Parts: sequence; structure tokens; C-alpha cells
Amino acid sequence: MKITNTIILLFAGIALFGQVHIEQVEINTSATQAVLLGISPEVRDIVPSGSDFRAKKEIFRKNKKKPDNFKWRLKGQSKAIISELEHLGDDPIRQSTHTQNNIVEPLINIDGIGDVGSPMDPTGDIGLDYYVQAINVTQVGVFDKEANLIQEFAMSDLWAPLGAVSAGDPIVLFDESENRWFITEFTDPANLLIAVSVSSDPLGAYHAYSFSTPNFPDYPKYGIWPDALVVTSNEGGANTLHQYFINKAGLVAGDPMVTIQRVEIPGGNPEGGFLVSTPVDVDGDISPIDTRPLVVKIDDSSWGTTTQDEIDIFRFQIDWNDVNNTTVENISIPTTSFDSYPCAATGFGFSCIPQLGSNGVDGLPEIIMNIPK
Repeated sequence: MKITNTIILLFAGIALFGQVHIEQVEINTSATQAVLLGISPEVRDIVPSGSDFRAKKEIFRKNKKKPDNFKWRLKGQSKAIISELEHLGDDPIRQSTHTQNNIVEPLINIDGIGDVGSPMDPTGDIGLDYYVQAINVTQVGVFDKEANLIQEFAMSDLWAPLGAVSAGDPIVLFDESENRWFITEFTDPANLLIAVSVSSDPLGAYHAYSFSTPNFPDYPKYGIWPDALVVTSNEGGANTLHQYFINKAGLVAGDPMVTIQRVEIPGGNPEGGFLVSTPVDVDGDISPIDTRPLVVKIDDSSWGTTTQDEIDIFRFQIDWNDVNNTTVENISIPTTSFDSYPCAATGFGFSCIPQLGSNGVDGLPEIIMNIPK
């Protein structure tokens, strides 16, 4: 099991910045199911679509549903309620100098697959013998451990034989405890598609599932836990965060119907238009001591929801037999001051943060990225 410095530093800072507060939170829960669409063709038998990738991309751009996420970013405006709590100066623990005694060179460094588009939303994970990468709408690439591209196919070719049409925002995950691949996308008007490999071979067949959401599930993020596949999405709604907990055993087994619990928790007042939490993802084949799933979010004091900037960790006790017995704890960790709205830019990739040797990177607000446990 991999424990990253991110999680360690969060808890190491407790004594420095204040007391942790834990409380039960009010939630809205409901039950639904993921429906098995069928078993996909084996990936190794899919004929690459070649130049058709770009045509699929252009169709996507014309038909893509555009959630009302970016209006504040594109205007370069902050939605801070308490303006005097914005821009409180440099973080006192920010590292400003760096001495590198040893140069670390990667053993393998490749460009991967790619196409011109914005946003490209590249995603990928590494398994026993392969690395699988996907980019928005169009392509999936399967690489071996020597970085050779051994298979490339259109994402739609995974779903189309089963009567589904995907629309973007792919996520690829490998579950070390089950030795299975998860490949996901959203679709229109309000669905999520999840493909679970029948074996540890990403070139084999997949059990493909679909489940409906009340609203368009923009910006879906996933986390693997011993008992659940956790999904969060940006579905709008005043001060509400949306989580789905899917019974992982059912997905792996290829059950015709798989239990899902949908849990709504209090959100906040984000500045950039996103309302989404980030699932913590368990990496490795050793189960954590506490198997209750976690999601995280930030809480900026300038939103008027807290007196001090903090990280909120939500811990879920899922009762698979009775949705009414599911409970959630909020663990609030005070931090030094931060600004949740770093910058905004129009144009390709929203690239407002300078980066050496490139056009820059997106200053994505309000979101905690990539939290393995």
C-alpha cells in the first residue's frame, strides 16, 4: 500500500495550525444500480480507427454539453464573499529554495498518445505488465513495461458494440487487490460508463456497465477501496457535493445489476464554478486498517463558510443493506492561509501558470488532485 507525502503532511501539520474537529454531517442518501451492458470484444481484436480519431474529436467539440463551470474563470473574477480574507500573503511553510544534490533521471520517458484538443484530460495507470493511457474522447493506448505501444484503439469502440456512446472525461485505474482494470467515461444526457477487465490483461474483454445520474456528471473522479469504487462528480446544486459508492465485488464478478449508494454532503461556495470533492484512492494490494472510504475538499475562509482555511476529509460508513444507515463524518483540519482561486485564462488549456519549456498549466481552482492512500 502506498502512502503519499500529501496525506502525511496534512496530518503532520495538525499541531502547527490548530485542532482537528470531527463531527457527523447531515446527508441525503439514495440507492440505485449499475446495469451490465454486456461483455466487450477483446481489445486485442479491435481494429485501430486511425485518422478517425480526429473526426470523432471534431464531432465531440460540436456536440459537447458545456456545463456552467467556467463562467467565473473566463471572466477572471473571484466569488470571494469576504474579500479581506483573500491574498493574505505567502504561505509561511512554502519552500522557496531547493538544493538538489542528486539528479534523478527516469528509466523510461515517453510522449504517450495524444491529439490536438482542449482539454486533453490525459489519464493513465500502471498494472502488472502494462501501462494504459487515455485522452479525452478519442484514444486509448496500451504500452508494455518497455514503453512500446502495443495497441491503440478508439474509446468508442469499447462501448459501441454494446449500444453505448461515450462523450469524454476518461479515467483509467488499475486495482492491485483484484488485478483488474477500470476504464470509465461519461455520456449524455446523464450517465456514467464503467468497463471492468475480465482479467488482469488490459488487452482482453471487459464487463461494461452504465448507471444514470440525476444531472450531467461533469468532471467525474474515481477512487478504489476494498469494498467500493467511489465516484464523485460536478452535478451542480447549491452547496452540495455528490458521491457514488459502487459495490466493487459486483463489478469484478460481472453481476447483471450492481448496488450503488448516492450520498450528498454539504459543499461550499466555490469561486470557479466547480462543486466536486476528490476521492482518496487506495494503491497497492494491502488493505488499509480502516476501510471506510474517504473523499476530500478544501474550504477557503474567503467563501464565508469557515473562519480559517482548512482541509475537510469526509469518512463514509456505507451500509450496503440499508441506505438509511449510512453515515458520514467530517474531519476538518485547519491549515495556513491559501488562495483557492490562483488564476484564470481563456484559450487552449486555460494555461495561466507559467511552466518552463511549455505553454503553461491550468490553475484549476477548488480541487484537490490525485490523493492515493
